Amino acid sequence: MAILFVLRAPPALVQLTALGCRMVPNRERTLSYGQAALVSWAGPGVNLLCAGGMLAAGETAHPFFFASLGLGLLHSLPIEPLDGGLALRSLLSLRLGPRRAGRFATGVSLLFLFPMAVLGFLILLRTRYNFTLLAMSLYLMLYLLLGKDLSL
Repeated sequence: MAILFVLRAPPALVQLTALGCRMVPNRERTLSYGQAALVSWAGPGVNLLCAGGMLAAGETAHPFFFASLGLGLLHSLPIEPLDGGLALRSLLSLRLGPRRAGRFATGVSLLFLFPMAVLGFLILLRTRYNFTLLAMSLYLMLYLLLGKDLSL
């Protein structure tokens, strides 16, 4: 969120959703596609930076290391509405325009979600209780299919 203040575009509203923090843009200051991609990458970037710092300090057994690494990697995936998917859409919009970029980003999201859901199902079968990845995959698929936020 700090990057939005650096770009002089503070959010109009901050919401907590099942995927974390969602920021509603300020209509008085719109971001360029490049700036929007930068804002999208800022969150996972900080997570990965924290994990890298802990790795350099030899603190890889600490739960914060795994949480930072996991969140950074998950949110970097090119799946909408995750940060990586939003960044992909923004960067593609520079070349393809918003309409074609949206269709392409949705296709890429589905290509990543299908194996993620299969892996989640296999993990559930193997552990009999860990349904986290499967639930996340289904949530993201519903998000794409319904085309709206499924805030909890």
